[in-house]
Formats: sequence, structure tokens, C-alpha cells
Amino acid sequence: MNKPGLFKLLIFFIISLGVLLSVYQFLYNRSLWNDEATLSLNIIHKSPAKLLKPLDLAQVAPLLFLEIEHFTFYFISGTEYGLRLFPLLSFIASIFFLYQILKIAFKNRATHIFALSLFVFNSVLLYYSSEVKQYMSDVLVANVLYYCLLKTYKRDFNRYITLAIVGAVSIFLSNISIIILFTFGLYLIFNSYKKKAWHPGIIYVFLTWSITFGIYYFSFILNHPTRDYMVGYWSREQAFLPLNPLSRSFYLFLFAKSQMIFYFLFGYGNLGKIFFPLLFLTGIFNLYSRKAFGSIMLITLPIMVHLALSGLKMYPFDKRLILYLYPIFIITIAFGFDFCRVKLAGIVKPKVLAKLAPVVVVIPIYFCSFVYFNSFPMVHTEIKQSINFIKSRLEDNQRVYVYYDLVPAFTYYNQTRFMNLKNPVTYGFYDPDRNNYINQLKLLKGKNWLLLSYEGTDAEKFIIGTLDKLKYKKIESYTFGGASAYLYDFGNQ
Repeated sequence: MNKPGLFKLLIFFIISLGVLLSVYQFLYNRSLWNDEATLSLNIIHKSPAKLLKPLDLAQVAPLLFLEIEHFTFYFISGTEYGLRLFPLLSFIASIFFLYQILKIAFKNRATHIFALSLFVFNSVLLYYSSEVKQYMSDVLVANVLYYCLLKTYKRDFNRYITLAIVGAVSIFLSNISIIILFTFGLYLIFNSYKKKAWHPGIIYVFLTWSITFGIYYFSFILNHPTRDYMVGYWSREQAFLPLNPLSRSFYLFLFAKSQMIFYFLFGYGNLGKIFFPLLFLTGIFNLYSRKAFGSIMLITLPIMVHLALSGLKMYPFDKRLILYLYPIFIITIAFGFDFCRVKLAGIVKPKVLAKLAPVVVVIPIYFCSFVYFNSFPMVHTEIKQSINFIKSRLEDNQRVYVYYDLVPAFTYYNQTRFMNLKNPVTYGFYDPDRNNYINQLKLLKGKNWLLLSYEGTDAEKFIIGTLDKLKYKKIESYTFGGASAYLYDFGNQ
């Protein structure tokens, strides 16, 4: 097979495998975890009109995303598959839009293969492709907007009318769209100044975006009741940039977030932790050496604007909230990869380089291997397995206690066709002093099933260890994927 034929086949293989992996993750239908379940309860219980108002349970999501989720849940399946469908379609569509962007930015297919592999086989993206949250649609919005900006149009007017319409819709679909649109606004001004040609369509674009965002902001964002809660939560998560550039904490924050991006977000191990930052900087250098200042703006401004917003405590800078930046990092790294490829081609003889071409097959295989090593399909807290265990053994005279962190997911499954439990249920509540969890349990009488979570905490170990020390009788136990079920006899029924 000739080299172009091999590369085309590889690209087809990468895209197809990405679609298959995401569909498999979707069909696996992992359990909803706390945050997903809380949002899902709003989606399934509120009418489309009520979804336009502040949500219950301290949840926030873009309005159009909520309406789409409501539609897919009720009119397609009435199950979790309906809730997960839009994130899945967003991931699949994102692959195709990213590929179109890569074809615009790079002529070399080896670079396409490298960049596509980084996106398609990223375990974080594959996980969020079935997450009932807006983060994957954020990625789609970013990819669509960049494609609409960069693609070739027959007439300039078509470019601006497309940007105006797509940008206006994106404001209602994604909270991060305004960061991208702000970047595009500065880019359009810079590009017009550089070419010394101002198209009147730019004014229409700015007016459309400004009016749309103004309506959205004053109708749905200003004085939102969850703001104080969100600021407090994300402050504890250290997601806000310290504003003093002379302070040590400012640089520690930037270092920690760079580690988060190149290690945890990319998810390709220690090699990526070293390799990708170098390629990212090489990519910036590549663009700078070519005086592609407009491209540098499109790459760096969204990152800087997001960091500035986090410093003002307006939008946190954290892994799932910056997922939309991942394609931007990939494209920058691809510029670094392409720079190295060109330099290598200048050193190595053409005949030797032609013989090395099949080595490009290793790229998707290498990145795909990380999907396997990251325990694909990925789960969070598999409460459904523990619920099924309880259901199969639950007797009429027994009660159920639900640990506070599992209450939203348990409530969702109890209110849908999955459970519909008739036995009495005691819902635990959060307490910073975990000894009070024991005080909650001491109030129980008779035989109780305890539904607990051990994901990311030792609370379950503490609770069970304390109950055993207090000589409460443990009758049965089951543990799977971050959630556990225990049957205890608390006596004095």
C-alpha cells in the first residue's frame, strides 16, 4: 500500500475506533454519580419552562443543554441512555470537526494522525462522552466555532453571517462560548488591522453576539442564587487564580494547573507529562517564527481569559471546566510535532524517511493502549450494582440507610423504573465531623441495609470499623466500583 493510502486508512481507523469506544462506553451505562444525578433530577422533574429558572440542589447548566437533555430523555428513551445521548453525539461530532480543523491547519497526514489520536483515545474525553453534564458539549461548541472561523468561504459575508448565528446559539448551549467569542472578536479586529480592510459584516457579528449575551446574562446569570455556594465550593477546590503576580501562590497555581493539563487531562502518563509541554512550547515557537500572530492569539487568548475569569472568581479553572481547551492544546502540540517532523525531514535522507513512514502506525496504537490501561469502560461510583444486591435480598421488615453522598443517585434510581423501593429509607446528611455519621446510625432500629461510598474517602472504612467496634452485628456485605452494601442488625426493633 502506498503512503497516502496507508495514512487515509489510519485516519479512518482512528475515527471509527473512537466512535466505537465512545458507543461502548455509552452502552455500558455506568451508574450516575452524585453531581450527574443531582442535575438529572432537575432535568426529569422540571418542565421545559421551569428549566429556564434557577435549578434545585445548587445545580447550574446552560439553558439549551438542559432543554436538549429534557427532550432526549422523554422523547427518545425515558432512561439514562436518553440523558447520555447528547454528550455521546457531542463527542462523535467533535471528532469530525477537529479533523476538519486539522486539515485546514496542516497538510501533512502524519500530523493529522498524531493529533486525532491524542483526541480520540483520551480517557478523560471518553469518560465525559457519557457524562450527564455539559462538558462534552463545551468541547463541541469550541470545535464548531473554530471550524466556522477558519474554514474557507466563497464570500466574506457568508463567514460573518455563519459566525453571528452559530455564536449566538452557542451562548445558550455553553457557558464557555463567551470566552471563545471574545477571543474571536479580538482576532477579527487584529486580522482586519493587519489586512487594512474592515468588513461591515464584523459589526453585525459583534452586535449579534453582544445583544445575545446581554439577554442571556441579564435574564439568567445576573444575581444567580447559586453564586455564593459555587464560589465557596470552587475556592475550596483551589480553582481560582491568586491575583497577585508577585505572590508565590500565583506561580504555584499556574504550575499545578499545568501539571493538571499535561498529566491528568491528557492522561498519557509520565512521558506525556514531559513530552507534551515541550511540544506545546515548540508549537508556539513554530507559529512565532512564522509570524503567525493571529494563530497565537487564537491559541493563547482563551487560556489567558479563562485564567483571568478564575482570578475574578467568575469561572473556575479546573479539569472538567477546561475540557473545551483540550482541542486547542492538541492543535498547538500538533504545530510542535509538525515543526519537529519538518526538521527531521531536512536531516534524514528521503529514502530513509519513506521507509520510516509505516512507523506512524505505532502512534494510534500507542495512544489507544492508554484506554485499556485506564480500566475501560470507565466508571465513577457504581451504585447500581450495590442497589441490585440489596434488592435481591431485601425483606419487608428491613430498612435502608443511604450515605449522604449517594442520596442523589439513590433518589434518581428510586424514582425511575430501576428501583421503586417500598421499604422505609433513612437518608444520611453531610457533617464535617464524621463521628456524627455514627450518631446518625445509632438511631436506627432492627435490620438495616447500609448503602455507603468509599470513592475518594475513608468514610466507609471509618463507619464500618466503628460499627464493628460497637459490636453491631454485620450479616452481609457487598462491594463493587466505589459503592458498598452492608446488612447490619442494630437491635431494639
